[in-house]
Amino acid sequence: MQRREFLAGTSMAAGGLAAGCFGLLETESVWSGAPLVEDRPEAVYLPASTEEMGSYGQASLEDGARAALFFTFPHRFWTVTGSQRSRVEVAESDTMHLMVSVWDPETGLVLPRQPRATVIDGGEPIERYQVWTMIAQRMGYHFGNNVELPGEGSYDVRVAFDPVGVRTAGALAGRFDTADSATFPIEFDSDDVTDLDVREIEQARRGERAASPPMQGMGPPVGQTPAADALPGQALGSGTTGDADLVARLLGAPPDGIDGTGPYLAVSLRTPYNRIALANASLAARVGGTALDLVETIDDRLGHHYGTVLAGEPAEGPTITVETPPQVARHDGYETAFFDMSPVTLSPPG
Repeated sequence: MQRREFLAGTSMAAGGLAAGCFGLLETESVWSGAPLVEDRPEAVYLPASTEEMGSYGQASLEDGARAALFFTFPHRFWTVTGSQRSRVEVAESDTMHLMVSVWDPETGLVLPRQPRATVIDGGEPIERYQVWTMIAQRMGYHFGNNVELPGEGSYDVRVAFDPVGVRTAGALAGRFDTADSATFPIEFDSDDVTDLDVREIEQARRGERAASPPMQGMGPPVGQTPAADALPGQALGSGTTGDADLVARLLGAPPDGIDGTGPYLAVSLRTPYNRIALANASLAARVGGTALDLVETIDDRLGHHYGTVLAGEPAEGPTITVETPPQVARHDGYETAFFDMSPVTLSPPG
């Protein structure tokens, strides 16, 4: 169903003009997102709806990365600072929710490199936007924010990317270590936003502990981690903490690009159901009587993970502690999860 139909069937169809759509929608109030599910669990859950996305195309960066720019309706979302979340509401002036993906086409890995977006009109910058690191059930791991454009027409969106902000290993070692940028020419038509489809989730299922499947066929990867049985190394078991799945492996040696000799402990922290990487967290391991920090890392075989080199093979199962929960903004369905994260004790090797 399209947004017009969805609004017409809900309490959101109040009178007035949509300031964020330049008064072109004569009977709609500003889109504030689907109704927020009541009695949400402190876990991943099905929201009230999922929305279609539109594309403004892809671009190649000079360093070999690939980037894409997407749009959808303006959305509420939650930012995270430490263990606190803050709700960001849709403003009447918001035009759309702009989303950026950046990935390595050789390995298919989403790259954690912070972007900044500048809207350019006639060669002149008119607005700069912070682009939050985000997770969403359909879009996966991406960067986004609500934006305001002054009117319909042609613009350029220049996206500047920081170097990769985590350790790189394996086929990614030493790559994407300088800043880069891409420019997307866009033709903004408010109908392109308002004509996107909205799929309502049936009332009885809203709030259910499940997740909508990631998008398919849009081009970029969604930041899924490898399935547990596809990870290299010796299995050390898995566990659940704060409704996040935690999977551990022990490799005989660290991946290329990581200093040190000895076994390598790799811990993958991911969402349930969709295996989306949970980035920007702080993890530590206690191995015997030794406490070790786990370093956030991307590797072509292990994917996004947290890892450290050990002095020797552990005689007992390490205990993993999430010291700081994932510092990523969340869309509906993820905002209540990944906060109260208790330690997980893994299986001993052998």
